[in-house]
Amino acid sequence: MVNTRSNCASSSFVWRLLVFLLLCEMAVMIALIIVGIKFGGAIGVGLFSLLGTVIMVVVFRLPPGNIPVVPIMIIFSIAISAGILEAAGGLDLLVHWASQAIKKYPAAITFVAPLITFLFVFGVGTSNIVMSLEPVIARTALRARVRPERPLVASVLASNTALVASPAASSALTAVGFLSGHGFSMASYMAIVIPAALLSTLLTSLFLNFWGKPLDRDPVYLERVRTGVVKETRDDDAAQRFSRTQYAAVIGFVSAIVCVMIVGLNYDTLGHALIPGAMRDVIVDHAVTSKVTWMPATMMVQLMLYMSAVFTLVVTRIPVRSIFEAKVFTSCVTAMMSVLGPGLLGSTIFGDAGNMRVLKENLAPLVEKAPWLVALLIAVLGMIVMSQTATISIMFPLALSVGVPAGFLAALVQAVNVQYVIPALPTLLFAEEIDVTGTTNKYRAWPAGLVSTISVCAIGVALWRLIG
Repeated sequence: MVNTRSNCASSSFVWRLLVFLLLCEMAVMIALIIVGIKFGGAIGVGLFSLLGTVIMVVVFRLPPGNIPVVPIMIIFSIAISAGILEAAGGLDLLVHWASQAIKKYPAAITFVAPLITFLFVFGVGTSNIVMSLEPVIARTALRARVRPERPLVASVLASNTALVASPAASSALTAVGFLSGHGFSMASYMAIVIPAALLSTLLTSLFLNFWGKPLDRDPVYLERVRTGVVKETRDDDAAQRFSRTQYAAVIGFVSAIVCVMIVGLNYDTLGHALIPGAMRDVIVDHAVTSKVTWMPATMMVQLMLYMSAVFTLVVTRIPVRSIFEAKVFTSCVTAMMSVLGPGLLGSTIFGDAGNMRVLKENLAPLVEKAPWLVALLIAVLGMIVMSQTATISIMFPLALSVGVPAGFLAALVQAVNVQYVIPALPTLLFAEEIDVTGTTNKYRAWPAGLVSTISVCAIGVALWRLIG
């Protein structure tokens, strides 16, 4: 299909028509995503976005965009490696360790729980682990007479920021994949995102430490105590025994993540060490035509994760079929659909030459005058799409094409974590459900969420300017 939009004359009427068509296409995209959410969550968003791609090609006569292959393949590698980890019982062992650490410092749970959550989500690359920790956090907070809302909300927000900073998460790896094409390495990304995420987690915990009334003065809690809804509970503190299989699974997975970190932080050095100097330049007819790179960063991460899966499979001898029963695996399959649909639809709309010309001439001057507008655009799309990886797959190519610096974009990547505005975040909904005191409310999470998002973006930009 030949697209003639970019060849149109630059008359006032034609220009207005191009702008009008782009606005119509964006309106269709937003409408279909909203309908998809109502019909079936992430799967619905993916399917209705694919319907949107058909509409763009057939009705609006746009050439089809590119399928987001790299993000999907990254998610698939996580599905296999983390799925085997869960099937072998390794995830249960990690949850046990995290629970023991949280129980150790009950009085400081508003600070300890988010940091423990951050560490484990950062290491595992999935926020599913938070739901396993939330009951422990709620019970420990109640015993310490700490308002459970504080550590629960702080932990939910910490899990989101950790996910975008994790070398085992599809959102972070997708961002690195786009930025690396503009001279921004994984090491530079981690140097900005990890410190910013940790500092914002501490600031959010500090804010929540003074949020809400103490339990002994909270009318909702006191009423629940009076009516017998809130009762003292006891944890089963009996020593749990874990098998060698579970330890082996954890060792294999954690080793892969450590290798990813080491290789990512020393990517160029390892590349020069592994490729002989004579092979770095490809010479055809006595002319240097290109440079040979030893391995794309995103491929390296996938292979590391697959190697951890091989190790775990060989050592533990678990049935391969058990992977398909793992919650992490099914969650990743859902995530792949939520990335495929919006990613292809976004590429179809924003990859069109005519639409790109409209965006560059209208959006570029605005971004130049108000760079923070990029964060706002990412946040708005994040609220609609409700998937970090899908939002990054749409916004990063668009932002880079209109001249937004790669480092600045890395500093603002956490703007994708705004699911608390439209409270449909599963971890937040579950936190409200398991808090018997009634202090946690999904509609009250946005002030802390704003503190988290604004602080992490501000710190990220400061680090970017400092690092250069």
